[in-house]
Amino acid sequence: MISTTINLTISAAHRGPFDDRLHGHTYRVKLWIKVLGSPKNGELLKDETKAKLADLDHGLLDDVLGRENATAEGLAMEIHKRLGAWKVSVDRDDGPGCEIEF
Repeated sequence: MISTTINLTISAAHRGPFDDRLHGHTYRVKLWIKVLGSPKNGELLKDETKAKLADLDHGLLDDVLGRENATAEGLAMEIHKRLGAWKVSVDRDDGPGCEIEF
């Protein structure tokens, strides 16, 4: 089994946890995916990944994840759910991020 990594960015908005202020972040995402046999071309795998996460990029995370889950951790969990990545790292452009292994 081969493990490959994919790096991408997701720019998205959400409302603050303590007020209703709409604001956004650029999230740097790195995910680790296990592939059976020969890995696909890296760019092809990245394009397929971006297509599966398209509704997260330049969207309102509250609508996709729910307001209570519109966090770096919630984003990492959603990426894992959609892609089956065994490890997901999400860093914000201006604050804390997270790294979760499954």
